[in-house]
Amino acid sequence: MSAEDSADTVVAPNLSLLTGPIENPGQPTIFKIEKPEMKRGRHVRVLARTETMYCNVQFVRQGGENKLHSHPNLDGLWFVLKGKARFYQGHEELLVELNAGEGVVIPHDYKYWFESAGDEDLELLQVESFLNAGDEIKRVVHDKSGELSSETWDMESSH
Repeated sequence: MSAEDSADTVVAPNLSLLTGPIENPGQPTIFKIEKPEMKRGRHVRVLARTETMYCNVQFVRQGGENKLHSHPNLDGLWFVLKGKARFYQGHEELLVELNAGEGVVIPHDYKYWFESAGDEDLELLQVESFLNAGDEIKRVVHDKSGELSSETWDMESSH
């Protein structure tokens, strides 16, 4: 599976937590991480969100990857719960290899991608912080030819 092909493997059955109205604003959110049945390369479980942050766990099958991208309006924390992850800057330059209990903070506008690099499925905690409260999730994909494509998830309406 290549970094270019795996974007279609994302499954987020509770995506409405990201795209719909915030449930119980100003109140704590209680959640439980449940690993999905792994039929595809990467599954995303949205745990919670507020006006200024959201939290997911990504389950990535062995060898699973994603595309080189950046977020112009998000600072992100990635923490390995299980397995091993390799984060890259640019298309091929290794930034860091992380084991369980290790993490990395990726600032907004930083071009990166990651892959599962261990013998077991990767479980990654992802916490993203918006630069502006109530903003949308913005993602810019950078292909090898230098072409850019952007994606936006509207936090106020479902897709």
